[in-house]
Amino acid sequence: MRTALIVFSGEYDVSCRKQWRAELERLSCEPNVIMDFSNVSYLDATCVTELLRLHERRHANGFGRETVVMHRPLVRRLFELLQMQDVLRVVETVEEAVDKKELPPVVRHAFEGAIDAVRPAHRPALQRIEYVSAVGALN
Repeated sequence: MRTALIVFSGEYDVSCRKQWRAELERLSCEPNVIMDFSNVSYLDATCVTELLRLHERRHANGFGRETVVMHRPLVRRLFELLQMQDVLRVVETVEEAVDKKELPPVVRHAFEGAIDAVRPAHRPALQRIEYVSAVGALN
């Protein structure tokens, strides 16, 4: 069974939602999916919602979890805050994502995200987001 590897780069937000959704819809019938976010510097909640929709569609088709490759702190922090690792398999390298027993993945590059999807004034606030556990907040 072949694996589809789609490579994303740039910044993705609500302004590119239709393109993002179209990219993900192409993956809904793929039995094995790896999404490489190594060169993604920003994702907003709109994009995460579409990832969850992709997961639901693929799950309904009987497919397993999608794998996401990422190591950029801002994107990784968003995934951690939303506990996306409970839904998607999150790894740091493509080598870690690829099953060595399978045929090499079919690689495709997605549309490139905006260079500056988030206004620079918002960046410092986004970089200071810290996770506060619900339990810690109650004590």
